[in-house]
Amino acid sequence: MPFPDEAPGTVIDISQHLPKNDHHLHELILAARGIPFHVEPQKGAPQLMVPESVSTEAICEIRTYYRENILSPKPPLPPVRSSAAPVIWVAFLWATLHAAMAYWNNRETIIPLVNADSTAILGGSIHRCITALFFHGDSAHLSGNIAFLLILGIPVIQLFGSGAGLLLILFTGIAGNLTAALYHGHLHHAIGGSTAVFGCAGLLCGYQVVHRGRHRLPLNMTGWAPVGAGAALIAILGMGENADIPAHVFGTLWGGGAGFCAAHIPGPLLDRKPVQHLLTGIAVILVLTAAVCAISITQAPV
Repeated sequence: MPFPDEAPGTVIDISQHLPKNDHHLHELILAARGIPFHVEPQKGAPQLMVPESVSTEAICEIRTYYRENILSPKPPLPPVRSSAAPVIWVAFLWATLHAAMAYWNNRETIIPLVNADSTAILGGSIHRCITALFFHGDSAHLSGNIAFLLILGIPVIQLFGSGAGLLLILFTGIAGNLTAALYHGHLHHAIGGSTAVFGCAGLLCGYQVVHRGRHRLPLNMTGWAPVGAGAALIAILGMGENADIPAHVFGTLWGGGAGFCAAHIPGPLLDRKPVQHLLTGIAVILVLTAAVCAISITQAPV
C-alpha cells in the first residue's frame, strides 16, 4: 500500500514491537484497516515500515487482533446431553393436535377451552398457560413455530438434557403466558407455542452469558452476540400482525433468567439419567394435569 505524501524521515519500522514470523498476517491487518505500509526485505525478518504519524495506531490494531483472535482463550464446547428426539416428539404432538382439530372440524369448540384467556387465567384457570402452548391458530402459525422450535429447542435439549430441557422450555411458556395475562388484564386471548419458542431463545442467551463468564472471556461484541440474537429474534419473528408481543418478550425474559440459573447446575448432576428421567416425568405430569383440567371443564354440568 503506497505511503501518503510525507516528508522524508517520517517512516519507521514497527516490526520490533510485534510478534515475530507473522509479517504476512501483519500486512493483511494493516491493509484491512487502511493503514499505509511498506515491507523492506532484510536478512532474517523483513521490516514493516509505516509513517510515523500512524505508527501507534498500526501497532494497536495488530495487538488488538492478537488479543481478540489469537491470545483470547476459547471456551470448550459444551457437552451434548440428549438427542433431538424430545423436541421432535413435541413438534409431532403439535402437528397431531392441529390435524385432529381439522379432521373433526371442532376448532371453534376446542380453542375457547384451551387458549390463554387472560380472564380465565386470572380467575384461577392456570392450566390454560400450558394448554395454550399445544394448539395453533392455523397451519402457517403451526409451521413457523415447529420450524423455530427445532432450530432453538434442539440446542436447549442438548445443553441441559432431555428432562431438564423440556421442563425449562415448558416453564418459559407457562411463565410467559401467565405474565402476559397479568400484563393484558381481562379480555385477552392467545394461542400457540411461540411463547415457549421465544423462551428457547432466552434460555440459550442466558446459558451463553454464564458460559462466557465462566471462562473469563471478554465482554466484546462476540460476548454480547447471544443477547443480540435474542433481541433480533423478537424483532424479526415476534412482531407480526396477530403476534402476542408481550408474551414473546416475557417468554424470552423468563428464558434468559432460567437459562442463566440453569447454567449454574453442576454438569455431573445433569449427566445423571435418573435425574433427567425424573424431570421428564415432571414435565409430562404437568402437561397431562393441564389436559385433565381442560377436559373436566368441558364435561362439567352447566
